[in-house]
Amino acid sequence: RFTNPYTGYRRNLEKFVRETREKEANPILFTPIVRRNFNEKGVLVDTHGAYPLVVRMVANDMQVPFIDLQWLSEAMVLAAGPEKSKGYYLWIEAGRYEKFPEGKQDNTHLNEKGATEVARLAIRELIHLNMPLGNYLTEQYHGE
Repeated sequence: RFTNPYTGYRRNLEKFVRETREKEANPILFTPIVRRNFNEKGVLVDTHGAYPLVVRMVANDMQVPFIDLQWLSEAMVLAAGPEKSKGYYLWIEAGRYEKFPEGKQDNTHLNEKGATEVARLAIRELIHLNMPLGNYLTEQYHGE
């Protein structure tokens, strides 16, 4: 589950980029989305450590198009605040689903609303970067 961000993780990212290019495809690197981790003062606390930095470094060093979903999703979560941001993640009330009779408080994984919003953020960036992939998006994704 753990790999050193500066060695194994970086080597894997570089390998993915090389293999993608060898197949004449266009790699795009993304940072992970932010976890909903507010402290008692309402400050969003990073939980990813050096991994996003390593993605940024590989994108820069290998000249790979890059989308900073950590930064974009952090802005989204901060704008919503500690309470409303629960609406993007798998926060399930007790008794709502048989599978989770006690409920669930998952600050890592997105619900449908959160996934849709993060997808919109990624799509806007793909279009902004003039990525070829943007040519395949339908009109519904080009709006705000």
